[in-house]
Amino acid sequence: MSSLPKFLTRIQNKVICNVYELHLYIPKEFFEESYDLSNVVGNKLNTLGVFYCSYKESENGKESNYYLLNFPNKITIEFSEEDSLTLKLPSDDDEQPYKVYTLKKGDTFLENEFSIKSTDNLEFFFGLLFSGKLPKTSYEDIYNQLSNLQEENSIDLGVNTSIIELMISELTRYNKDKMIPFRKALAKGANKGDYIGVNIKLLPSFTSSFAGVSFENMDQSLLFAIDNERNGKPERITPTEESIYL
Repeated sequence: MSSLPKFLTRIQNKVICNVYELHLYIPKEFFEESYDLSNVVGNKLNTLGVFYCSYKESENGKESNYYLLNFPNKITIEFSEEDSLTLKLPSDDDEQPYKVYTLKKGDTFLENEFSIKSTDNLEFFFGLLFSGKLPKTSYEDIYNQLSNLQEENSIDLGVNTSIIELMISELTRYNKDKMIPFRKALAKGANKGDYIGVNIKLLPSFTSSFAGVSFENMDQSLLFAIDNERNGKPERITPTEESIYL
């Protein structure tokens, strides 16, 4: 981590909690098998370093505002207490169930910040992005996460940034209508958190019903096709269809 928030500090290569209490808010769904983002072994939390946290500088001190940790590597954190709460964090539309992990001053946040550099971290990030399971923050943070990840792991993808931006813009859709890329909704006044990540395998269905049913996940594609027909949504003619119609 190139720069640390005030509630963390370095001691040689170790990163530790630097305040009276630090609270980490991890969505419960991250522990589900379908996500497989987080697990606990003893008093060690293994998770992705993208989550909200808050802290108290003293026992009677005021709880801070929520802070978004934006460190998309797999990390192991030592905690002192565990709890479950239902909360509405800045990225949430409604209250969501969270597991809350409390670190006390001196608890280890990162055992060795230099031991985590690996291409596996980048592969893990893209796996989450392509499956639509990347933890939700705000739209512009997705590219920032990827940039931070490359910097922290000393990796250069060697591709034009516009390609990455295009990929992200297609994989993030408007949460009120998945057929609409979020960039278009944002241009019309949507909030930066009004997006949802989608599985890359669903993108053909958003292009056209024909593309969807001729690709993967036919059941889901047929549902999209029925919804498009019922609601009179425009369909894009693919080059393959054009050649068939000739």
